[in-house]
Amino acid sequence: MTAKSSKDQSFYHQKRLTLGVDQFLRQHDIENRGKRVVVAVSGGRDSMLLLWLANQFKNLGFCAEVLAAHVHHGVRANSEHEWLLVKAFCTENKIPFLGHRIQGLDYSTKNFENVARNQRRSWLKSLLKAMIICGWGTISMILLSGVCSINFVRVN
Repeated sequence: MTAKSSKDQSFYHQKRLTLGVDQFLRQHDIENRGKRVVVAVSGGRDSMLLLWLANQFKNLGFCAEVLAAHVHHGVRANSEHEWLLVKAFCTENKIPFLGHRIQGLDYSTKNFENVARNQRRSWLKSLLKAMIICGWGTISMILLSGVCSINFVRVN
């Protein structure tokens, strides 16, 4: 396969994926035109794809602005790498980056996953409240909960 045909094939798949998501959004009556969308991004492949898709839809007029929200837990070796990856992607694609570093988490903490999840959710909720207080109007947050489980949270 030549580089050109590989590039053409990649474009074809991107276009097909974008059209499929557009169809899904219309089918489920998810309308965000003129609104801001915050995408919670871990830095993993699935959430990075979700951020890329949200940005594509912004470019198509689906929403007014896309923002990326990333939490740095500071406990895994990859935490800093993921922070820098998401931040670089956002810079390259002109997506505002909203980051939060959690202090004091430790794997030895009882129910570590639960504690980390609760701290993440707490920050995201306070972020949305602050945006509303600042007059940002209706905001939709996209959360990825496991593979292919996307939740839309609309806040007025």
